[in-house]
Amino acid sequence: MKFLKSLKTKQRQIIDKIQFNMQMIATGATGKTAIQTAWFEHAVDIPLPSGLTFGTEDPMMANEILQDLRRRRIEAHSGGYITSQDAYKMRFELCDAENVVAELHTNEAIGQVLTGTTSGSSEQELHEYDGLLNRASNSHALLPMVAPPPLGGSQDDELRFMEDNRLVAKYLSTALRHHGDRASCSVGIVMTKLDTLFDSEEEARSELTDELLMRWLRPLVQVVNQSQKVFSAAIIPTSAFGWQNAEPIPSTIETGATTMYRLKDRYAEPYNTTPLLLWTLLNGLLPVQLEHTSAEQEAAVSRVVHMLDSDLEHMPHWSIPIKEAGRSLI
Repeated sequence: MKFLKSLKTKQRQIIDKIQFNMQMIATGATGKTAIQTAWFEHAVDIPLPSGLTFGTEDPMMANEILQDLRRRRIEAHSGGYITSQDAYKMRFELCDAENVVAELHTNEAIGQVLTGTTSGSSEQELHEYDGLLNRASNSHALLPMVAPPPLGGSQDDELRFMEDNRLVAKYLSTALRHHGDRASCSVGIVMTKLDTLFDSEEEARSELTDELLMRWLRPLVQVVNQSQKVFSAAIIPTSAFGWQNAEPIPSTIETGATTMYRLKDRYAEPYNTTPLLLWTLLNGLLPVQLEHTSAEQEAAVSRVVHMLDSDLEHMPHWSIPIKEAGRSLI
């Protein structure tokens, strides 16, 4: 019993050394749930080349993820993913063989908090608003997300895209303003639903130049470049369903709302979502590395960072770096 108690204490100490937080920031129906589902389906508990595994050590939690995944598959093929209503907590472990080397904490993001909360909102809505900003202000990795207007979209779609850009950028700047330390977090600007604009990766990468992406996402890029709190940042284009694999859902929602999509009659084949997760883990740990002072702590984080960097480098991915080590690259 003493041995088991000692072993648990050692494992707890490892987790305490390398623990970091991530928060998504996005309006409703941007694709947060679809990206999380792609992670559950294609990245959780699947060993990386380095030997690291991202998932959960708790078999009960693993079963809950699988049950949630089965429910989401049904939603994806019917009326699309149900809008998140609860900012529930999630915890994942990054393991090297049987050893926990890092622990990621995050909360489900409620998009309606961004679009619906005003000074006249209810106490519950204001509580959720404060909770989102508090979590974002204490996260080592922030993922602001926007979905582009679909191909052939209306002026309302374009207006919604511009408004979402400005609103998400405002929440991001507020969170960064309340961050405690210089270069204390990393920001991955995620463009979702690329498949609503292009039929293939080749077409998307041919037409979406770095300059065009930065122009489209100018409010967010500007916030990142002006903030001294951002250690690293990049634009990461994604498609959670995959190319030619989504169809719009007829909607009765008011004009200007985000178009909802459902998965066609085959499995999702996500694009660039696992690299997004690796980028988030890697760059979320970089600010944590700056927090540790002992040689042992620094060596532990450095080893994990090196392994994640190697995994990402050897995986096909698309990202546009815009800041490294606190310095702008554009």
